[in-house]
Amino acid sequence: MVTERANGPGWWPGSGEKGADAMGWFTRDEPEEIVFDEVIDTDDTVWPAFTDDDGVLWIDVDYDVEVTVNRAIVDGQIRGAEVDEHGRIWIDYDD
Repeated sequence: MVTERANGPGWWPGSGEKGADAMGWFTRDEPEEIVFDEVIDTDDTVWPAFTDDDGVLWIDVDYDVEVTVNRAIVDGQIRGAEVDEHGRIWIDYDD
């Protein structure tokens, strides 16, 4: 199983702005960008989301909400995902 850790747009030199898309890197030798816009919780609700510079997942709504994320939408495909004890999202990228 290959797992990815999503990281915010500030991870890339010169970007520094929070965007609607979150980006990340593979845990393989060569980092590769992943992009996701939304996550899905255990109740099958789709939430807009992004990660900050530390890779912490944020649900992008104007009110307080607590959800348990178990999937992410990456390039239009639903992938398994989990959030660790530090709030970072890990996306299962097995084909």
